[in-house]
Amino acid sequence: PDRILDDRHDLVDFVSPDRSRASNDGTSFTPQEWSTPLSKHRDVDGRRVLATGEGRWKSLGSERPFTYLEVNFDRISFDSGTTVSNSRPKTDASTVGCR
Repeated sequence: PDRILDDRHDLVDFVSPDRSRASNDGTSFTPQEWSTPLSKHRDVDGRRVLATGEGRWKSLGSERPFTYLEVNFDRISFDSGTTVSNSRPKTDASTVGCR
């Protein structure tokens, strides 16, 4: 697996070539590349945290990449009891608290 960092040392992608994709009938599996492009990070109470990302299967042959997961963290809580909320209105993602 490859971890890709940007200039700020934020994780911006994680790529793994060793995931398996089930056939339509579920009887066989084909190795397929999988990635997690992470597009936004922010600073919260002195910590750099992920704000937005995806889970994506790489295409096979002529298929387009398949995004099966979209994540947007609207609120993040730490064990210290501090909660930081995003000022943007909630989109299609549910509010998630991380502890």
